[in-house]
Amino acid sequence: MKMTEINVRYLFICFLIDLFSAFFINFGFGLFATETIPLFGTAEGRNLLSPESLFMDLFWINLYSGFFIVIFVTNGVREDFKKGKIKPPPWDRKSIPIIKYLPRNTLTRALFFSIICLVSFFPLGLLALLLLRVESLPYWNFVFMKALYGVLVSIPIAFIVRISALGDGSKLSNKGD
Repeated sequence: MKMTEINVRYLFICFLIDLFSAFFINFGFGLFATETIPLFGTAEGRNLLSPESLFMDLFWINLYSGFFIVIFVTNGVREDFKKGKIKPPPWDRKSIPIIKYLPRNTLTRALFFSIICLVSFFPLGLLALLLLRVESLPYWNFVFMKALYGVLVSIPIAFIVRISALGDGSKLSNKGD
């Protein structure tokens, strides 16, 4: 795989934008929380899987992060191709081992990454909270934890999705498909 200088600079700038976006979107959603967020249930101890719990919040962050990263990043790269901001790379998606197996359809790819995030990051996030013996988080701790966790989930996914979207735009990828 040979990267052109514009593609490296483009990837770096867009990757930073992806991470800042993940931080601020999750920070914004965190602002809607109640005062203290328990790991399981509610502050009153009702409903083990309450939507007001850290457990369910981790579930939803992982589910929507994978989905929306794919939708926004893929469509953003396509727009950049259309506007001429970037040129299609000299390599195609089939030349990158992991990426050649990803679904080509954007919606299918978004659902695929939602499941990948849920299966891989959700247990790790929950394990981290359990090992740190977190029973609940005060409001502002929760808001920042949510934002930072969203960034951590976004780091590998955003990069893979952006490389894949660039490979989709390659003239080589579109031949014979």
